[in-house]
Amino acid sequence: MSLRIRHTASPVNIFTVMTNLARQEKAHNLSQGLPDYDIAPELNELLREAVINGFNQYAPMQGLLELRNISPML
Repeated sequence: MSLRIRHTASPVNIFTVMTNLARQEKAHNLSQGLPDYDIAPELNELLREAVINGFNQYAPMQGLLELRNISPML
């Protein structure tokens, strides 16, 4: 018995793209939320405050309206 492919999804997803880009740029990869190092205590406090204030979900795909409306600094 063989199964037909029922989707056309690309084998490459955003997590793969970001992981590869982080490796290429020798950057920390935070795209999946699985860093392999401890975070700074100051960042830990900022994250706690963000969650308490309701910032605990992924941003919309097009980005936060507040950030999209900011003019680039030249």
